[in-house]
Amino acid sequence: MGVVIKQSIWNSFYTYLGLVLGAINTLFLFPYAFEDSMEYYGLIQTMLSYTLAISTFAALGAPQILVRFFHRVREDQKANLGFFALLLPIVLLVPFGFLGYIFKTEFAVFFTENARDAELLSTYFPYLFPMVLFNIYFELFSSLSIAQFKSVMPLFLKEVERRVITLILLLAYSFNLIDIDWFIGLFTLSFLSQFAVIISSLIKQKLLVLKPSISNLPKRELVNYGFFSFLTYGGDLLINRIDIVLIGKYVDLESVAFYSIAYFIGMVINTPSKAASGISRTVISKSLENNDFEGLNAFYKKSSLALLIATGWIFILVVGSLQELYSIIPSKFQGGVLISVVIGLGRLFNAICGINGHIITMGKYYRMNLLMSAGLLITTLVANLIFIPKFGILGAGIASTLVVVLNNSWKIQYVWQKYRMTPYTPQLLIISLLVLGFSAGLFSIQFESMPFISAALKSILASLIFGWIIFKFNYLPEFNAIVKGMWKKYVSGK
Repeated sequence: MGVVIKQSIWNSFYTYLGLVLGAINTLFLFPYAFEDSMEYYGLIQTMLSYTLAISTFAALGAPQILVRFFHRVREDQKANLGFFALLLPIVLLVPFGFLGYIFKTEFAVFFTENARDAELLSTYFPYLFPMVLFNIYFELFSSLSIAQFKSVMPLFLKEVERRVITLILLLAYSFNLIDIDWFIGLFTLSFLSQFAVIISSLIKQKLLVLKPSISNLPKRELVNYGFFSFLTYGGDLLINRIDIVLIGKYVDLESVAFYSIAYFIGMVINTPSKAASGISRTVISKSLENNDFEGLNAFYKKSSLALLIATGWIFILVVGSLQELYSIIPSKFQGGVLISVVIGLGRLFNAICGINGHIITMGKYYRMNLLMSAGLLITTLVANLIFIPKFGILGAGIASTLVVVLNNSWKIQYVWQKYRMTPYTPQLLIISLLVLGFSAGLFSIQFESMPFISAALKSILASLIFGWIIFKFNYLPEFNAIVKGMWKKYVSGK
């Protein structure tokens, strides 16, 4: 747990810093910069969704192959494994680039029923290929870093660096220093900057292990695992992004912009899971390789409790301050409080369930994830097609949370069936009820002051009480150790 705790702390710091930057961009700069042209905001969010979805499929599971097999192959095979992963995405990248260039108009028309939106998508469709290319190889070399227990830099680049660039671009656009063409072009280059920095970091740390040969690798096993991984992770990503795609298709890009703000506020709650994900996969892989099921079971329970505490704290702060948050953004983007709550509840349930998905993916039953993802992808598509026409963008939020609950319920049952492991403890139930009670109470409280001050007062009050309860009952010993260490260092001076 030492490596996990240490890197998770740094990852959490950068994730929360990225969270602040993302909040500034999403809640303030994007709405005010594109208040009179919401379709451009929707266009950017749609292109980002396409980029992430296409990247996940086109990578053919190469990032997951690196994480799972890096510690399973011999030392003399590690550099060959890196080279193999480097080559794999080319299989789909080449045809994607060719077809995308030839049929860009047809693709744009297929993805939206709005004529003006289709014209916008067609105009900027060529930017997708470089975004996909740089994102794939950034993720690939990030996985190479994570596989060697260096998860901090990749997360910093993903959560902080590109958001800083986006912030600068939004300011430049707001002050008419650049137009939309320059904005999207430079936004595309932000993916290149991530790729360049991760490569430089690996070279500096002498972790870039590549050797142009794949003859001594178990290629059949690698390809099989990559095939199932790319379908699984691709399915999971589509499950999380298909709502934006379908809103863009069946409503319009302006609605995508509106939904993106509500979705961001709800997804903020998922931040701790993202922070611990990278290093957790490596620990799970090593535990399964060594048949250390007792240690993995302990890690499963402890990580679920830690994730719930961190996620629950953010859930309390976000839900408690939702009315204040929405009151400070342009009126065109207001009205998404209920959407944010619905999405946030799904992410809270996801934290309660812990690392179940990673246990399945990194173990010998990884093929089952494909069946799960396929079933849930169909469920997601059907749910969105039912709820979006009936409830509008709120329907997309309902469908998103419904799928998260079904997904995790299925995975928890499967992990129990195969490994006799469960994340549940009495403490998990107590903290879950505590989080829901705190959130409802804080939401109902209204301070007669400016929104910023009201939100700050609520956040401080909730953090002090919730933190005191966690410390008092020693629910997370690592948290207590950190608090005691900081107290001795900065307060008592011992």
